[in-house]
Amino acid sequence: MHFNAKTGGFYSAAIHTIPKGSKEISDTLYKELLAGQERGGRIVAGKDGMPYLEERPIPNANALLEIERDGMAVSRFQARAALHLNGLLEAAETAVKKADPLVQLAWTDTIEWRRNSEMVKAI
Repeated sequence: MHFNAKTGGFYSAAIHTIPKGSKEISDTLYKELLAGQERGGRIVAGKDGMPYLEERPIPNANALLEIERDGMAVSRFQARAALHLNGLLEAAETAVKKADPLVQLAWTDTIEWRRNSEMVKAI
């Protein structure tokens, strides 16, 4: 198998014309790269043109809830995941159960959450 840094592609001599500048890689490395890509990594080229796996960091709670001051929205999942990662999801759910019925509806039905929304303020 060959990897070409310019195209970011893999080429097999059995079925492709190998582009100039491609680097030959082992079957083991090829399989490791593809497995890593399936796990969410990204295959990139090093300065030497050889491919390596760039692991994408697992977002932490702050990254999940990184909301600009203008009230930019995050998805319901992002907000709930951030609460969970900070150990606050259970407390938020308990607060919602005690809250106004409109807040309860918002908690279950809101698709995107904004930091400056009344629901978030109430929780």
